[in-house]
Amino acid sequence: MDAASIAKNLVGLQKQSFNSMMEATVLFQNQAERTRRLLANQMGSNEKAQAFADQWRTVFKNGRDDFSKLINEGYTCMEDYFAGLELKQPSKK
Repeated sequence: MDAASIAKNLVGLQKQSFNSMMEATVLFQNQAERTRRLLANQMGSNEKAQAFADQWRTVFKNGRDDFSKLINEGYTCMEDYFAGLELKQPSKK
């Protein structure tokens, strides 16, 4: 196995690890949101507070999704770069 394929595999592993971490983060945040809604309904919070929390959640979710998309694009570029290096390797005859 040459250096380019090892680097490509390592980038793929890092990408998979990042995606797993983001999935866990999304699950945690969704559960926190369900808990917040349950507590807000039980405590009878006002409509303005709920609207503010919903706006904050939307902004946070969009930022999280944009961040994930940006990182994944970077990993894809790195994988493409190392895949190109693999193709340029001279054959060993």
